[in-house]
Amino acid sequence: MDSPWLQLIFSLADRFGESDPRKIACLPAEILRYWEAWFSLTDPTCDITPAAPSAPPSRTPVDKQCADIMRILG
Repeated sequence: MDSPWLQLIFSLADRFGESDPRKIACLPAEILRYWEAWFSLTDPTCDITPAAPSAPPSRTPVDKQCADIMRILG
């Protein structure tokens, strides 16, 4: 996976036995960042790497369409 967030979400879903990773993805960002930090501190062999802080990406028309689709689905 190219996205560190997707990797984190799927790893959390696997770890907690959650069959639907969308439930993990719906958690607030603060909780996901907490788990990301916890994994990086407690399990050095874990394949979750902390994401570098970055500026929010600019929204393109495709991003807006994807967000609209996810809002409708979810």
